[in-house]
Amino acid sequence: MTTEQIFTIDTSVIDHARAVQLFRWVGVSAISFLVWDTIINIGDEVRKSSFPLRKKKSYLLTVLPIGKVELIWSQPKTWICWVYAYVRYFGVAGIASLLILNSNEHNRLGFSHGICLGWIIWEAFLTHSLLIFVEVVLLLRIYVLYDKNNVLLWILLALLTIETLILLGIAAYSIPRSIFSLELGCVVISAPPLNLVAWLAPMSFQTILFMLTTYRLFNVMKESRTLGMQSALFAFLRDGLWAYTVILVVTILNVLMFRFQDTPLAPLLFKWALCIVAFTGAHVMLNMRRIYARIPDTSIPTGLLTTAGDIEFCMSDLSGSSAYRSADES
Repeated sequence: MTTEQIFTIDTSVIDHARAVQLFRWVGVSAISFLVWDTIINIGDEVRKSSFPLRKKKSYLLTVLPIGKVELIWSQPKTWICWVYAYVRYFGVAGIASLLILNSNEHNRLGFSHGICLGWIIWEAFLTHSLLIFVEVVLLLRIYVLYDKNNVLLWILLALLTIETLILLGIAAYSIPRSIFSLELGCVVISAPPLNLVAWLAPMSFQTILFMLTTYRLFNVMKESRTLGMQSALFAFLRDGLWAYTVILVVTILNVLMFRFQDTPLAPLLFKWALCIVAFTGAHVMLNMRRIYARIPDTSIPTGLLTTAGDIEFCMSDLSGSSAYRSADES
C-alpha cells in the first residue's frame, strides 16, 4: 500500500466522521428549536382572551385556542382543528422520530436496505403532508381576503391538487432511484434531478398565494387611507409575507445543497427545512387567533368581519372602515 493510498483512506475516514457529527448536530438543533417554540407558545394557547367569544360558531376557534386547553377538544371536532394539531404537535413528534436516523451512524441499529427505504418513505410522507397542510391554511387566507370568492377557491384547490399529484408522482419515481447511506443513518446522498421539483412545485404555488395577497393589499390601500401598521389587515399580510419568505429561503438553500453538493452533506439542511415549515404553519394560525382575540366585536364592522371560525375575513365596504385602526387602540 502506497503512502498516497494511506493518505486517501485517512482523509475519507475523517470526512465521514465529520459528516456524521454534522448531521447529528444539525438534526438536534432543528428539533430543539421546534420544541422550544412549541413550549414558549403554550401560554398563548391556554391564555384567555380579553374579549368575549362571538356567538358565531367558528372552525378556527377550535384550532387556535382560547381559554383552557380543554376547550379545543370540547368543541365540535372540525378538520381545521386537526390541521393545527398535525402541524404543531404531530410535526414535532414526526421530525423528532427522524433523530433515530441521526443515531444510526455506522448502522449500529442494524438497519437493512428495506428498513432504510421505509424510513425514507416516512420522511417523504412527513415532508409532503406538512407542506400540503400549511398550504391549505394559506389558501384559506386568500379565500377570505377575496370575499370568499368560490371561483378563486376552486382554481386554487385545483392548483393544490395538481401540486399534490406532482409530489406523489415524484416521490414514487425518485425514492426507488435514490442512493442512501446506511453508514450515515439512512440519509439520502443522491437523488434524481427530478426530485428538485418536489420543492419547486410548492414554492410556485406559495408564490401565487403571496402575489394574490399583495395584490389585494394594494387594492385596499387605494380605497382606504386608514390602513395602519397595527391594523388587522396589515398583520394578515405581514404574516403571509414572513411565512412565504422564510419557507422560500430555507427551500432554496435545501435545493442548492442537493443540486451543487456532491458529498454526503447534500441533505444537511433537510431537517431544518421540515422544522421551518411546521414552525411557520403553526405561527400563521396562532397569529390569526391573536389578531382575533385582541379586537372586540365593536371594532370589526361588516366591512372587515374577522370571525376566526370559518376563517371569514370578508372585505366589502372597505373604504374608510374603522376596522383598519390598531387592534391595540380598541
